[in-house]
Amino acid sequence: MSNNLTDDQKIMKKFKSVGGRVVPSIPIYSTFSSTSQLIDVAKQLKSSNVRVSLNDDGSNGSWATPSKTGWLQIKCPEPVTIWRVALKARAIDGEGLSQNDLDALAEKLDIKVKVVTNIIPSAPNHVVQLTLGNHGHEDIPKQGWKMYFYSMFLLFPGVFPGFHHNDLDTVNFRITMVQGDLYSLAPMAGFQPISPGKSVEFNISASLWSVARTDFMPRWYVTSDDVKIKPRIVKCTASEDLDFVQPFEDVLQRKRWKGDQYEPFTPEVSMEKLRFIPENVVPKFIIPTPKSLQVNEDRPPTSFDKGTWKVYTSNGLFSDMIQYIKDELGVSITDSITPTYANVIVLSYANEIETEGYALDVKNNIITRTAKDADGMFYAVQTLSSVISGTNGRIPELRVEDAPRFRWRGMQIDVARNFHSVVNIKRLIKAMSMYKMNVLHLHLTDDEGWRLVIDGLPELTQVGGRCHDLSETECLIPQFGSGPFPENSGSGFYNAAEYKELLSYAKKHHVKVVPEFDMPVHSHAAVASMESRFRKLNATGNCTAASQFRLRDTRDSSFYASVQNWMDDAINPCIESTYRFIGKVMDSVIDLHADIEPLEIYHFGGDEVAHGAWAASDACSRSLRDNPPYRVTHGLNNYFVSRLAKMASERGLKLAGWEDGSWDGYDPLPVEDLNRQGEVCVNPWNNIWEWGSGSNAYKYANAGYKVILSQATNLYFDHPQEPDPEERGLYWAARYTDTRNVFDFRPERLYDNIRVDRSGFRLAKKDICGYDMSGCTALEKPENIIGMQGALWSETVRTSDESVYMIFPRLVALAERAWHKAAFEEATNVTSEDEWKSFARAVGEREFARLEKIGVKYRISPPGEYCQPDRSKCRQRTRNWEYSTVRMTESRGKISCRTVPLISLGITGTCCYEQLPDVIPSV
Repeated sequence: MSNNLTDDQKIMKKFKSVGGRVVPSIPIYSTFSSTSQLIDVAKQLKSSNVRVSLNDDGSNGSWATPSKTGWLQIKCPEPVTIWRVALKARAIDGEGLSQNDLDALAEKLDIKVKVVTNIIPSAPNHVVQLTLGNHGHEDIPKQGWKMYFYSMFLLFPGVFPGFHHNDLDTVNFRITMVQGDLYSLAPMAGFQPISPGKSVEFNISASLWSVARTDFMPRWYVTSDDVKIKPRIVKCTASEDLDFVQPFEDVLQRKRWKGDQYEPFTPEVSMEKLRFIPENVVPKFIIPTPKSLQVNEDRPPTSFDKGTWKVYTSNGLFSDMIQYIKDELGVSITDSITPTYANVIVLSYANEIETEGYALDVKNNIITRTAKDADGMFYAVQTLSSVISGTNGRIPELRVEDAPRFRWRGMQIDVARNFHSVVNIKRLIKAMSMYKMNVLHLHLTDDEGWRLVIDGLPELTQVGGRCHDLSETECLIPQFGSGPFPENSGSGFYNAAEYKELLSYAKKHHVKVVPEFDMPVHSHAAVASMESRFRKLNATGNCTAASQFRLRDTRDSSFYASVQNWMDDAINPCIESTYRFIGKVMDSVIDLHADIEPLEIYHFGGDEVAHGAWAASDACSRSLRDNPPYRVTHGLNNYFVSRLAKMASERGLKLAGWEDGSWDGYDPLPVEDLNRQGEVCVNPWNNIWEWGSGSNAYKYANAGYKVILSQATNLYFDHPQEPDPEERGLYWAARYTDTRNVFDFRPERLYDNIRVDRSGFRLAKKDICGYDMSGCTALEKPENIIGMQGALWSETVRTSDESVYMIFPRLVALAERAWHKAAFEEATNVTSEDEWKSFARAVGEREFARLEKIGVKYRISPPGEYCQPDRSKCRQRTRNWEYSTVRMTESRGKISCRTVPLISLGITGTCCYEQLPDVIPSV
C-alpha cells in the first residue's frame, strides 16, 4: 500500500512520524528550503515539548526562526507542494508570569485608546493612539505575558493579513493578527518594564475610519507564557461603558473623510427635530394604521372592564384564539350567548374578508371581531388591545376594516456574533406581534458562533462558543469583546427544548420563525467545529466517521481574507462531505419544527464570498473540470446554490438567501434553476446608491424571485440612531438611521428613497438614475415584492438592553410601513411631515407605555435646547424614559434635572436646565 503513495503523501507520513499533526492553521510565515529541514525542525520542536501541526498552502513566505510562543507559519516547497505548518508552543514551566503576577498585571494595566485622525490623504485609513499605563505599585514586567484585544478594522493594512505579525521597534512590542477581529500584543527583546505612574504610547494604523466609541470592544485580556495560568480580563476594559476609549472631541476624530458632512447634533438641532405644536397634531388612533377607521364620538362609549366581559365564538376555526383572548385581555369564556347579550366579545367568520384581514366593531357594549383565518382574528385582538389601552377602557363606537399591505413583515436578529437568550427573543416576538409583524428571521450561525443544537453533531455547539483557545479545540477564539472565558456574550446556544419553546411561543403569537444557517462563507464556526470533530474521531482510528462531515479540502492552498478578516471561513462546495453536513442540518431542523410549526423555508445566507476562496482547491479544480458550465467568475458559488436548491426541494423546503447568494455577477441566477418548491425568496440589502446596486431588488423581482426588502440604508437597525460618537452601531451604509428614516421608507417606490449619499450630500433621482431613469431598473413585476424586513446585526450588541435600545422604537415604524401604505408614498416629492407627526405623537402618548409593560427599554432621543443669544433664557426638550440625568459632554456644562410632564410629547420625562431649573418648557 505504501508503495502507491504520492510524494506529497510520503512527506505527510514522514512528518506525522516525528510528531506532526494535520489541523487547520492561521496564515503563512516561513519557508524551508527542503523537506529534510522541515523534518529536523519537527524533531527539535517535539523534543522541546512543542506541538506541531501541518496542512498545505500555496502562498509565498520568508524565512523565520521558529518561536516558542504563539503561532508561526512554516512552508516547505519540496517536492511539488508548498506545505503550511503552524507551530504552537507549550511554554516551558516557569517562563511565564505566575497566576498572582498575571492577576496583578490585569489590575494595574491602564489602557487608553484614542482616535487620532480619520483624515489621511494617502489612504482610506485612520490612526489610533494606544496608551499602556501602570496605575499599580510595581513594574509591568518586561516579558512573560501577552495582551489580546479586538479590532473590527484591519490593523496595519499592507502588513496584515499577508504577514503574521508587525514589530513596533520604537516601543519593542509585537502585534500579531490571530483571526477575525482578534489581535495580540507582546513585549519583544529590549522592552523595558513600565514603572508605576508611567506609560508607553504609540500609534496604530487601521483600515477605513472610526467615529464611534462602540467601534472598540471591551474585555481585553492578558495571558501568561505559561499556558497553565488562566487568562485575566484587563480590569479597566471590563465595562460595557467602554470608558477606556477617549472622547471624540476633534473634527478629525468625528469625520470619516474630508467630505463627510455629518457632525453630532447640537442641542439646537435636536430641539428643532423634536419641535411641533401638539394642539395641531392628531395622534394616530391605531398603529399600524388600518385601512379604514370610523369613529363615532357622539354615541356613548363602551366601557371595558375585564372582570365583567366574556368572549364567545361558534366557529371552531377560532377555538385556540378564545384562550389567547382570555389570557391577553383578562376576560372569561362563555359557550353561549342570549339575544340580549352585552359585555361580550364575539368572534365571527366571514369568507369575503382578505387573507390576514379583519373587521372590528364596537357598539353598545358589544365587540364583534370578524375574520376568515386565525391570523386575521389575532390581528383584530392586537387592535382591540391597543384601543383599550389608548382609551383607558372607554372605547368610542367604531368600526375598523383592515388587512396587511405585505404578507412578509419581518425582523431579523443576529444571535451568532453575540448570543441573545430565549427571554430576549420571546420579548421581541411579543413586541412584533403587538404591531402585526409575522416573520422572525433568526441568524443562527456565522464565523463567530453556532447557536442551535444539531442532532448527531454536538461539536457545533460545544466548540461553537468562544473562549481563549487558539487551537479552537474546545471553543472558538474570542471576538467582539467576548473575553477569554466561556461565560460571555459570545457563547451560548438553544438546545432542542429551548428552540421548541421559541417556536411554540412564536406560533402562539402568529410569528413564523425562519432559521438561517449562513454558508458557504461566514462559516468559520462550522469549519472549526467539524475540524475538532475530525481530530477527535481520527485519534480513535475511525477515519471514515472523522471525515463524514468535514467541510474543508485538505489540499486547498487558497489564501483569502473575508470582509471580517477570516481566512478559513469558506466551506468547500466541491466535496461531498459538505452536502452530507448540510443535509444533516436540514433534517435536524425539520425535526425540531415538525410537531410545532413545520419548516417551510431554509435560509442559507450566501452573502459576501471572499475573493480567492477555493482558488487553489484540488477538489474544486476537479469539479470545474467535470462541470464546464460553472467555469465562470461566480461558478463555484452558483454550483453550491444549485446543489442546495435541489436538497431543499427534496425535503419540501423553499430556499431563501441574501442577494449575493444567487447573484451571477451582473444579474440574478435564473430562478428556474433554483425554483423547485414554488418560489425562491431573496433579501436585497446592498442599496448604497453611489455603489450602483440600488436596483438589485427590482432585478430580482423581475427575474421571478420573491423579494423581501431589507435595504441597509433604512432598515439595518445595527446602525446608529444619530451621527454621534456616543451612539452604538456600525455606519457603513448610512451614517445614521433614526425612526424617521424608517418611517419615511417607500417600499413600492424604491428610487424615491434616493435622498443623501454616505457623506451626507443631497442626492436626487437624476443623480443616480439619469433624467430619463435609464440608469435604474424599472419594476415590471410588483407582485414579487412580498414584504420588508428590519435587521439587527450584533457585532456591537452584546447585552439584552443594548439589543432593545437598537430595535425600539424603530421597529414600530417598520411595522407601520410593512402593514400600511401611506398617502405620502403615492407621489414623488410629497412630504411625510403630517403623517410623521401623527405617528410620533401616538408613539409618545401611547405606544411607549405599552412597550414598557412588556419590559422594552426603548431608546429616547437626547434633549434639545434653544437659547437666546445671551443665554438668559433656555428652553429644553427631552424624552427620557429612565427619568435619570442625561449624559452630556463636558462642553455643555453641569445640568440639573427634574421630572416634569412634557405636554408636547404626551409623556412624562426628565427636563434638564443649565441656568433656569425652575422653568417648565413650553412649545
